[in-house]
Parts: sequence; C-alpha cells; structure tokens
Amino acid sequence: MIVLSKTKDRIVLKSSYTWDKMELNKAEFDFDKIDSTNLDSWKKKTISEFKKRAELKNCPDLRTEEEKNIPTINLDDFEEEEITIEIKEK
Repeated sequence: MIVLSKTKDRIVLKSSYTWDKMELNKAEFDFDKIDSTNLDSWKKKTISEFKKRAELKNCPDLRTEEEKNIPTINLDDFEEEEITIEIKEK
C-alpha cells in the first residue's frame, strides 16, 4: 500500500499490486456501555447510530454478503449445568 494523502480525518491509500485506491475515514467510537438487561435494544441502537455516522462520512460497506450475516446466540436456549469442584486438602 502506498499513502497518497493523509489528513487529520482521512487517509488515501493505493495498492501497489492492483493500483486500486482506498479511502479510510476517521470514526468516533463512543458507544454507550452495554445494557445487559436490554441487550437487543442496546444492540439495535448502537448499530443504528454507527450506520448514521458511516453515512455522514460517506463510508462504503466493503463487507461481503456472508460477512454481513452476523450469527446470533439465543441464550435462553441454554440449560444451566451444575459443576461440583472438589477441593483437596494438603
């Protein structure tokens, strides 16, 4: 990668292999703390705010369709298992 230009908020790179240009914009990462009692709402709000900031910076989504599909885990489906721990006295 070759640096073509660099500013406080942006850097433009050029591939020395394909000669494609890539622009990287500075992003703010001031997410709210995780609300574990209302995780779905927190996640939707955080992703929505991220997308708004990305649109303001005109950032293209370079992920493949496979990368955009984020797997989720339903924690309600897991069963708790009790594990006994034996303590050996010396």
